Amino acid sequence: MQYQYKKSLVDKEVTFMLENSILKVRSDEEELRIPLESIREIHLKFNRSRFKGREYRCIIKTDLNRKISFSNKFFSGIGNFYDQSDEYTDFLLILHQKMTEFNPDAVGRSGSKPGIYLLEILFSLFFLLVFGFLLIAALNLLGLLIIIFLSIPVIGYIIKNRPGKYKMSDIPYHLLPSRR
Repeated sequence: MQYQYKKSLVDKEVTFMLENSILKVRSDEEELRIPLESIREIHLKFNRSRFKGREYRCIIKTDLNRKISFSNKFFSGIGNFYDQSDEYTDFLLILHQKMTEFNPDAVGRSGSKPGIYLLEILFSLFFLLVFGFLLIAALNLLGLLIIIFLSIPVIGYIIKNRPGKYKMSDIPYHLLPSRR
């Protein structure tokens, strides 16, 4: 099983390959061979951005404090990202299945870090309250409807990024993109 990823214009394309108990990470310049037993943590999170839209990210940390990151969005040009959610989901499901077999004690983390999560909630509430007060004062009912409309994605983001831990055999499906 393999998965290809390119983050941006300046980054090289990277290929991730799962072969038995080894995760190979290959770019033009180098090839890393990471035994699954040396993976200490897999962190899944959700990002929403203007250019990438709904981006799901995986960050792998090894025993040697190396971080490897990839997402379901493949850079294909300036301001243009290809959605490869199906391939990303398939790769993560197989990676977690192999981790259950070769390294079941690895830590699975989901969502934002607790401190960042608290700041995200406070900033969102502050923004919605201040902006909401101004809109409601200026536009009454229409302002209230605009605030409700704006709060829906914020609430979805906050729910998806709630900090947590999980077992390798119990992947949090809310942090995987839905199938097309």
